[in-house]
Amino acid sequence: MKIKFSKLLLIFLISLNAFGDAKLTGYVKAYPQYFTNTFVDDEINDFMLNLPLRASFFWDMSDFWGLEFSWQLIPMVGQSSVGLFNLLTTITFDYRAIYTDPLLVKPNENSDTKFILFNNPDRFFVSYSSDNFTMEVGRQIVAFGSSRFVNPTDVVTPFGLNTIDREVRPGVDAVRLKYFWGDYNLDIGMLFGKDRLLKKSDVSIKESAIFVRAVGTAGGNDFYLMYQRFKENNLFGVDFTGGLGGATIWAEYSYVNSKKQDSIDYSRLTVGGQYFFVGEWSIFGEYHYNGIGTNNQDEYLPLRFNVSHRDANLFLIGKHYLALFGTHKFSALNDISLGGTWNLIDSSLLINGLFTWNNLENHYVDVGLFAGVGAEGGEFVRYLDSYYLAYRFYY
Repeated sequence: MKIKFSKLLLIFLISLNAFGDAKLTGYVKAYPQYFTNTFVDDEINDFMLNLPLRASFFWDMSDFWGLEFSWQLIPMVGQSSVGLFNLLTTITFDYRAIYTDPLLVKPNENSDTKFILFNNPDRFFVSYSSDNFTMEVGRQIVAFGSSRFVNPTDVVTPFGLNTIDREVRPGVDAVRLKYFWGDYNLDIGMLFGKDRLLKKSDVSIKESAIFVRAVGTAGGNDFYLMYQRFKENNLFGVDFTGGLGGATIWAEYSYVNSKKQDSIDYSRLTVGGQYFFVGEWSIFGEYHYNGIGTNNQDEYLPLRFNVSHRDANLFLIGKHYLALFGTHKFSALNDISLGGTWNLIDSSLLINGLFTWNNLENHYVDVGLFAGVGAEGGEFVRYLDSYYLAYRFYY
């Protein structure tokens, strides 16, 4: 069996030459993680090992047509299902018309040490490009917003604050068209979703989304105007990126309304900036107003189950946040960043630190942490503290 598999793999690799301008890339990663949290009913002290594997195939079929295909597998082993929960709550599959079970191997609940195999067919789309028009059809990335940590206009596949691997967004099933003229472009698309609660096999218009986005550039600044209809909600958004006094600045705003039962109309706003000092130092700051959030800690849990909160894949439950980070580059290959995100009302803080070392080409080593501090009941002390190492190899 091994010989047959090796021959098939060899034939496949050799056959790539027949595709002309084609290439195969990907990565192998290893994330040993230690989870702990003492502010919950049952104290958690667990170890998990994630091994994300990804292969991506790119083929320029002609001067106009292209094809991209990517598949991701994540073997995981650990002392509990904590790592599984942590993974599945940071990856959303709302807009996938063709749905596959993300678990090829499910955890054995009777075993102290559990193994799972996470499966993610993440990209499969055809693209067409000309001088002033592009089209992408299939499973692809759809993400919006210029903000660094919280994007008010991104309700498709946003990353949570404590997501370790932010390198690749989950793919969604969509049709996307862009038309360019001068410094402006028009971006239109539709995302296809299913009603998973009713276990329907067909695409549901109510669970799908459409968007129209106008983009312009003036004086070195970028402007975005956006309308999105998602899961029977309406989102109106604006986005700006520019420069001021040597700093990069951005502002992003959205307003969402819905006629769904128990829904909440709300606004979200993020403003921030980053300044680079002489000596390879930089500082980054971002304020976020979360209009759907609450200042009452007793309402934290009910808010997470509110229909408006779930529809937009939101992860913050307070109203006011401030993120501050400092970064220092020791060289072109090594850097360190340290900072955190502060809930300004309950005073809880999510600390985020990361050191990256690149000693060989395409090889990286990371050391990082996420740790919540504050009074009992605060938002970020409810998060699992995560201390991790990472090895990343790209081919």
